[in-house]
Amino acid sequence: MKKIYSILFLNVLLLLQGVLINAEGIEDPRRNLIDLTNLVVKDYQTEGLGNTRSLEMVNPVVVSENQTWYTFVIGKEFFPDDYFQTPDPTEDYLYIDWGVGIDNYKLIRSADGNYFYSFFGPESNSLRIDHVMIFDECLESMPASIMLYAGKIEDFTKIYSVKSNLTPQVGYYLMDYDQLKSPADILGELSAIDENSDVSNHIIITQDDFTPNSSILGEYLIRYEVSDRVFNTSIYDIYVKLVDVTAPVIEGTNNHTIELGVDNLNAEDIKALLSVSDNYDVQLSNNDLVLIEDTFSDSQSQVGTYKVVYELSDSSLNKATYQVNIEVVDTTKPVIDGPLEVFRYTTDPFITLEEIKTYFSAYDIVDGDVSSALIFEGEYPNIPGRYPLTISVHDSSNNTQSTTIYVNVVDGIPPEFTTSELIISFDALSSMDDEAIKAWLSDKLMVNAEAIEILLNESKYTEASKSSYVYYTFEKDNRLNYGRITVQAKEQSILPAIIGISVIVLNAGFTVFYYKKHKF
Repeated sequence: MKKIYSILFLNVLLLLQGVLINAEGIEDPRRNLIDLTNLVVKDYQTEGLGNTRSLEMVNPVVVSENQTWYTFVIGKEFFPDDYFQTPDPTEDYLYIDWGVGIDNYKLIRSADGNYFYSFFGPESNSLRIDHVMIFDECLESMPASIMLYAGKIEDFTKIYSVKSNLTPQVGYYLMDYDQLKSPADILGELSAIDENSDVSNHIIITQDDFTPNSSILGEYLIRYEVSDRVFNTSIYDIYVKLVDVTAPVIEGTNNHTIELGVDNLNAEDIKALLSVSDNYDVQLSNNDLVLIEDTFSDSQSQVGTYKVVYELSDSSLNKATYQVNIEVVDTTKPVIDGPLEVFRYTTDPFITLEEIKTYFSAYDIVDGDVSSALIFEGEYPNIPGRYPLTISVHDSSNNTQSTTIYVNVVDGIPPEFTTSELIISFDALSSMDDEAIKAWLSDKLMVNAEAIEILLNESKYTEASKSSYVYYTFEKDNRLNYGRITVQAKEQSILPAIIGISVIVLNAGFTVFYYKKHKF
């Protein structure tokens, strides 16, 4: 049976792999110094225990002069379940050969009870572990959970075999910030084969720098390890590159219609109406918008369709563009200014449309003065009545304004007028408003000023050098009466004429005098 147990144990032994030394000359604590092919199983007769078995090294292990501490770890599988139930086992199971003698070392149970360890500092450049007690009932199922490494127990992470590939394979994983995956999700995309056997379900995560930083763009390490039954281990380092590939979002009104000469809008105003957002850079604002195209600013005084284009970049240089279309229109009609009614007596000379036209002007907010474009349509006879005339005008954008006025032809002076025709100078009238004119008429007609209504003050629409009329009505004895005031034209100064005549006379006299003197 001894040979059978030894063969079963040695079937899992692997060839020795050299111990790696880092740049500072310190050995890697993950490197197992125990090559299972350097172990044998021996029988012993132990006082009080009878026949026992132990693991022994065939050859000592060469150790580093720079390493102070070494730790030996062995799995609990080497011992019966109840063997280390006491808090402080008194039996000595581990012997260390320093090359100068044999001392006893006690195995210490780990806090979780899954393994046992002992630590020591060698005094020579070799180390041999001898007489690690094992038990027959454990040999058949015993894995190779035994390790000697350079370092303290605090450096221990897990059992590795000497055949473990502790130089990681390296891979890169590009991850979109908007489609985050966990290390477990990535693990689901990995597979591992051990001598044609799928050991993917043995892959574990031993380092995760990504999860605590998954909200920050950058590159993070996730380490995966997979081991077989004899602790041959491979390591795969995946560097997750967390990137943002989503462009910012620009929102707002992308079409504007502005009225030429009325609305004021510029590229900065349009930008202020936009809002921005980004999946990662939450601090972005519309102040970060950059104007990259503008056909509007230099052409907004002309009717047409223009555009401004803005660009926004986030910290990952993802870019978004947004085009705003601006249509400049002129839909404002010109304004016609003039009286709503024109009054004429049948005894007055007939007033033509051209004469009436002089009472009116037209203005457009874009084209300015468009009085010359006024068009009058209609006619009236010189008989009493109220006759409509249509006045229209259009601007360069074909906005047309039209209005209707009336020519009111009155049949002479009403009988109620017993006074002579009222006359006032242009200068006097120009200083009077409608209320003052009513007060002036009230005094002349001896009627209440409240009964008087000013219908038309022609002096507002005629030159000061021409005579005009102020038409009015008043009620008296429950009867509506019409009348008008004659507005005398402004008198021209005679001084220039006197001066001119005097010069002529003087020149003529001088000429006669000169002629007579030389003749005689």
